[in-house]
Amino acid sequence: MKIHFKGLWLLTVLLTCLTAGSAWAMSSFIPGAHSVVVQKVDDLTTIGDKDRLTAKEWAARELNRSALAPNDFIQDGDKKKAVRPKWYTPQEAVPGYMITGYFEDSQFCIRLPYNWNGKLVASPSPGIRPYWSSDTTFSDYVLPKGYAYVTSDKGTTPETLPDLDRTLDKDGTVWMNWRSAFSAFGPVPEGKEVDDSVQEWGERLKQATVAGKLVCEKIYGYSPSRTYLIGQSNGGYAVRYALERFGDLYDGGVDWEGMFWHPTSHNALNVFRDYIKHGWTLYKDKDATPEQKEAAQKALYQYMEPGSEFIWPQYYDIYWSSIPYLYGTRIDPDFLPGIRWTEFLKNPREWAEYDFAKRPAKAKRNMDLIKNTGNISKPLISVFGTYDSLCTVRDCALPYQELVEKAGHKDIYRLYLVERGSHLDGWANDPKRDPNGVIQPVLPYVHQSFDALVDWVENGKEPPANKTIPAAAGGKVYDLNNGQLVDPY
Repeated sequence: MKIHFKGLWLLTVLLTCLTAGSAWAMSSFIPGAHSVVVQKVDDLTTIGDKDRLTAKEWAARELNRSALAPNDFIQDGDKKKAVRPKWYTPQEAVPGYMITGYFEDSQFCIRLPYNWNGKLVASPSPGIRPYWSSDTTFSDYVLPKGYAYVTSDKGTTPETLPDLDRTLDKDGTVWMNWRSAFSAFGPVPEGKEVDDSVQEWGERLKQATVAGKLVCEKIYGYSPSRTYLIGQSNGGYAVRYALERFGDLYDGGVDWEGMFWHPTSHNALNVFRDYIKHGWTLYKDKDATPEQKEAAQKALYQYMEPGSEFIWPQYYDIYWSSIPYLYGTRIDPDFLPGIRWTEFLKNPREWAEYDFAKRPAKAKRNMDLIKNTGNISKPLISVFGTYDSLCTVRDCALPYQELVEKAGHKDIYRLYLVERGSHLDGWANDPKRDPNGVIQPVLPYVHQSFDALVDWVENGKEPPANKTIPAAAGGKVYDLNNGQLVDPY
């Protein structure tokens, strides 16, 4: 389907107006947005990005991709270099229009292929990452199929504080600027509406979706016939939140390893309390006896899958020791008041006695604002790796499945568990993190799940029942429908 002539004329006018910095054009084209930039590009995929970005910008995006998505590893001097596999690299250019802008401090991007299939995909960014973080995993998958695509950073990344405190890999690579992301977590600050909070994530996703639909209508001449959601990690949580609270905007969604928030069932703050307590004993406490370390490891098996312990130290350094502070001091600001996160990281055992059930009413109210309900109104497929030691099967996947079933929506929900899948696909086959090739990539099953969702919604073909997908060898994956070994895509 070719782009509507009306849309070409309108975007030609917009390109002229927006280049001239017309505030009128910005406010009339996408109400409430600012700093809108419209570009006509030869290729909307990330392959086209390489030509549009500086070398430094491209390197940052490639570093992000290599962490979140699967890699091939090639010899580069005396090291192994992570490169993008062909199976999720676009093979043809997708020309169209790219529109970027902001709603207050939340950045969004809308991609409009000329050859539109009449449908829209909306995606919130994973973690606390920029809007483009899922471009290689999601945008590049759906754009060649003709979908329009809108993504939002959920309001997290534009928060800039002095870059003083950072979590580093051993080689000095910045893994996550936690301090600059601090205000992205927690309740709505006093005097504001829904800004700088977990609650904001779903609202910003909603805002971007509405903008995406509006732009499609203006450019193509009609609204999308279908709108789908797809998100990873905190983005997966935002997908759940959206289908629970404003599902009328969407036709279905895919949740890849979404975080789970609930005041009583597997409360995340209590769960991370235990991760920290036992992780500290295992990896940081120089005075811990062998017996204490053994007991700590056994305790962590309550949460983690046996066999995954070889990657626990990395989870401790990157996630377990940092995220509880970021969430906890915002959701429950009266606990450990005044302690800087850098001091907390040196000895996080203060968290060891935390019990959310005993915390004040303010903390409970903050949790209620962001809690999962399971009351989804449209089909949802969740995909988790059994070796995910951040958003674990025990504390993020199964509790949500239980909520959905209690809410009476078992018939429109599926949960697929990928044996030996981790939270970050980029760790699979990494010479340092996974030298024995134990970790299985999850992304191929996310792509399959998206296709299954579309078939479910549009053709009434129900996807396979909930199941655990065994690990495949030789770079293959299993077909969700028939169980045959196939190449990933």
